[in-house]
Amino acid sequence: AISYTNDLCNKYGISSGTIKLYCDNKGAISAAFGHKRPTPRWASYDLIRQIREAIVTSPIRWQGIHVLGHQDKDMEFHLLDVVAQGNVLVDYLANQHLLRNDITVDNSAKLPSVPYIGERMVSGNTEKTIIRVIYEPRMIAYWASVYNIPTASQSLCNWDLYFRSIRTQNPCDRYTIMKYNTQLLPVGKSLKRRRHSDHDLCPCCGEQEDQDHLLQCQHPEMEKVFREHLETIHTFLLCDASTEIRTGVIKLLLLFRTGEDFDDSHEYSEIVYRQHELGMRAFVAGLWLRDWSRIQSDHFLELCSRRSSDLWMIRLLHLVQALPNYMWKMRTQILHKSKEDNVVLLTQHKELDDIIDTIYERIPHQRLMSHCDSAFFKKYTKDKVKKFRIQRKTNWVTSANQVLTKY
Repeated sequence: AISYTNDLCNKYGISSGTIKLYCDNKGAISAAFGHKRPTPRWASYDLIRQIREAIVTSPIRWQGIHVLGHQDKDMEFHLLDVVAQGNVLVDYLANQHLLRNDITVDNSAKLPSVPYIGERMVSGNTEKTIIRVIYEPRMIAYWASVYNIPTASQSLCNWDLYFRSIRTQNPCDRYTIMKYNTQLLPVGKSLKRRRHSDHDLCPCCGEQEDQDHLLQCQHPEMEKVFREHLETIHTFLLCDASTEIRTGVIKLLLLFRTGEDFDDSHEYSEIVYRQHELGMRAFVAGLWLRDWSRIQSDHFLELCSRRSSDLWMIRLLHLVQALPNYMWKMRTQILHKSKEDNVVLLTQHKELDDIIDTIYERIPHQRLMSHCDSAFFKKYTKDKVKKFRIQRKTNWVTSANQVLTKY
């Protein structure tokens, strides 16, 4: 309508005046006449851009005004003002036009061109779609290198579900799973490498701790958390999962937990063996093979269900991805428990207590020490120092050795 009016104004030399455009859609009025500058992130960006360009280049002034729609529901038509009557008539004529059966489509009309990048159509949020198309291959190559996925197996993985599950994951679980994926969790091996600790032992079981040890720690409390979460996953699988997926997922979690290989007493489907070859971190992170979704989709068809297999798989991936977060929380709780429950801290306290006994045996007579040095050892008794926490006890031992080096 705006372009047609502009053509008439240019044809007959009309260069002044104002047209009031009434609309019952506040969003359309705001998009066409608002102060915000349209960006490719907006829906219908191409139409809004053309409307604004037509308004700016028009020889006359345009004014957008909002009018309430369907006012004839609460008031008689003849009692409405002219603007409201016009809105009601436009709605009526539009409905009549859509109900006509003799509407013909002009196939010769030139349709607007739709941009494509490869085989993907660019629509909706144009900027977001273009960025995803450009950077998605790079993201796939990066995560494939992180999980050590062979080149031949990369095309078999369901990357779309992987990115969707990470993007829609609970923020707390997503934070932990991303650190677990990139091996940035502050486990014992990482802390020793960064010189934040002098050992790389697990605070729960006392064995060497790396990223994979988080899900394989055999501490009773860690085992309890794993079993409880495994029961949650099993309950979810009992509702709608196919037998192949239910047995396969539980078996893979148990195998990755114990670090063992398949036994010859049971036969599993081919997808379970191929998923096991991708490794534990890829499975827990949500990088699964495409065949899992296909199996679940076939199962829904057998049940005559219209549910989406992809959405169901994302819910399952969220449950599996939450496992490292629960295990890490328990590991942190054990780390900060009392020293009776912590194997590493108990060992460190015993070593420092022996050093403290040696230090108090080496203390010279008070008359041989300065006033400050003598006050340092008088401030706390030996039993009091042994009750210090690990960091404070370590600092005291360091200071005491520096004092004794003078004598």
